Amino acid sequence: MNYIAAITTLFQCSSHRLSERSKVLDVDFDFAVTSLPKYEQITELIESFPQRDIVTLSLINENDDLFYMSSQDLSLQQKFDTFKTDCKYSEQLSAKISINKSVQDGNISIYDFSSFAQGLCDLPLEGILSTFSALLSEANQLTFEVFDKEVLFKTKTMLFSSAPQKVVFKAFDRKHRLSTCSETTHFHDQVRYQLLPDDFQLDINFEGNPLSEIFNRLVNILSLVYLSSSASLNHEILEIHIAGQRILEFQYQCSLIAANPELYKIYNWIYTDGNATDKALIARNILCLHCRFSDIQKIDGKTFASIQSNYNLYLKDNVSRYIQLTNKLAEFISEVVSKTGDYVTSLLDDFKKNLIAILGFLFTVILANVVSDQPLDNIFTRDITLILEAVLLGSVVYLIICISEAKYKVKKVQDSYDALKANYSSLLTSEDIAQAFGNDKLITKMVNEVNRGIIRYSLLWGLFILFFLVAIEIISTEPFVTPLLQHLFTTIKNILLQTTCN
Repeated sequence: MNYIAAITTLFQCSSHRLSERSKVLDVDFDFAVTSLPKYEQITELIESFPQRDIVTLSLINENDDLFYMSSQDLSLQQKFDTFKTDCKYSEQLSAKISINKSVQDGNISIYDFSSFAQGLCDLPLEGILSTFSALLSEANQLTFEVFDKEVLFKTKTMLFSSAPQKVVFKAFDRKHRLSTCSETTHFHDQVRYQLLPDDFQLDINFEGNPLSEIFNRLVNILSLVYLSSSASLNHEILEIHIAGQRILEFQYQCSLIAANPELYKIYNWIYTDGNATDKALIARNILCLHCRFSDIQKIDGKTFASIQSNYNLYLKDNVSRYIQLTNKLAEFISEVVSKTGDYVTSLLDDFKKNLIAILGFLFTVILANVVSDQPLDNIFTRDITLILEAVLLGSVVYLIICISEAKYKVKKVQDSYDALKANYSSLLTSEDIAQAFGNDKLITKMVNEVNRGIIRYSLLWGLFILFFLVAIEIISTEPFVTPLLQHLFTTIKNILLQTTCN
């Protein structure tokens, strides 16, 4: 719907004065008193505007009587009738319609595209940058709905369209791109101008677009900014510094910056996929060589091709170094895992040594009694029983020491493994480290197996000690532990009986 045409038709005005900016539209016109519409017609027109915008109407007669209404309050029939009565001695009325536009769901209105475009072109560069920076801060991708003429052009983040059907944007993480650019280039004015070349690079355009020239200039300016090591923008003067094999400095009058699509191609290549810092470093080195005696604005496709060739050589060198590194890591991990597995077998060896020691001691006791004059049924006296049980207690202590030692060794291996990963964090990305270390699957599996082995052999060792203790108590002529347990149970039983009786 052409809202400007609807306004002039309703009020039957032959001319009007119109000014449209990014967030405000003002329409001023004069019309005859006899053409004053009915209140219902005015409210119908105001209600037809998009609800995201606030519409206000001011009417002034020749006696300077004022009638004011807003889309936020349309219940003013009585005031309108009073104003209409006051206009009987006037021939002409002055009117002003103001529209405060806002962004809603990524959409914003343009009621007169020519006035909007002219208003932008009349702004200084800093004003244009501020305008679009403020608009894009409200939406990652923005659609300008044009109501007065057929228009269709778009960038990665902005669409200007009069078509009723939606044009789908391709996925583009604008915030991430801004963050990457700020990490790679020191742009002194980035806080004020949160903008990218992608915001103005036209993917779709139409012939005679009044914004084409200014959009192309903005693409070149911002591409130069993010190709440089540092940049600043002061009063239409762009200063850039490129630090590569040497330092280049350029200063440009922004209004004289010429269009060169190669600048955007290099920018887009740097910040699309891969490591932007490495790619920017290589690009700046090549730019320093190619622009030693020429203007960076005059680079051609050969410069971009040279940048890509050097980056491919850099990747091949890095791949070779990475393979060597991963091979060394694989050897280390294999060695660490092998050592970790030995800790379980060492615990089993300790158990076997302990078993042999206890059986050897027991055999010595029996053999000593065999060669003596004492009968065999009197071997496990009270003294022998106490000694054997003291040996079993020592076995328990030895078991605890062996378990602690095994766990300490496993912890040291885990710590050295983590330290190795931390050491390579400055050389490799987290993804590369995860890939090189196999997402820790091997070490995790081995540690779990070691812990299960420690539990398994500790239980076996504990059952052996318990079995020998029970056997000694049964065959002993004067058992030591059994009477203590019987006394303990009797005491507990008596306490429970006394508690029950009370």
